[in-house]
Amino acid sequence: MTASVRIEHTRNRHSRAVLQQDTIVIRLARNLSYPEERRHIESLVRRMVTMLKKDRSRRTVDPFFPLFDGQAQEIERLVHHINARTLNVPIGHIRLKPMKTQWGSCSSRGHITLNTALLKVPHHLLEYVIIHELAHRLVKNHSKRFWDLVESVCPGAREARKELRDYRIARS
Repeated sequence: MTASVRIEHTRNRHSRAVLQQDTIVIRLARNLSYPEERRHIESLVRRMVTMLKKDRSRRTVDPFFPLFDGQAQEIERLVHHINARTLNVPIGHIRLKPMKTQWGSCSSRGHITLNTALLKVPHHLLEYVIIHELAHRLVKNHSKRFWDLVESVCPGAREARKELRDYRIARS
């Protein structure tokens, strides 16, 4: 694992780490003593290295590619079809676009955005993400109630969610 580490001091209350290209950026909390800084750095680097090793074993899916004519309309029809046969909730517009960090989203107005990377994973995972986003029309968070709802209309949702973790979105 070859990643460099950069340390930044912040005014935040909590230390955290992020990955920028091949650099682990440690953002240290304010008012830490030198020994506390060392502990935070060691802990965050250890966690990031573990995460990176796991991440590199996952299949990468690139969301940044041109769409064929009609693909967005096909996905829109699929979303409406799945909605009609499952939750039948009111939805706004449906978009298909490349996203760097998430598979999909649902706004408070019911607008659903799906990552183009979903076109490159098995179809049942695309359907799972669609149901996940539709469920947010009824439950806004990821509470037990939300997961029970998803599972009730998508038996095997837990397995699909787990399988989706075998993929990672390329960040261009």
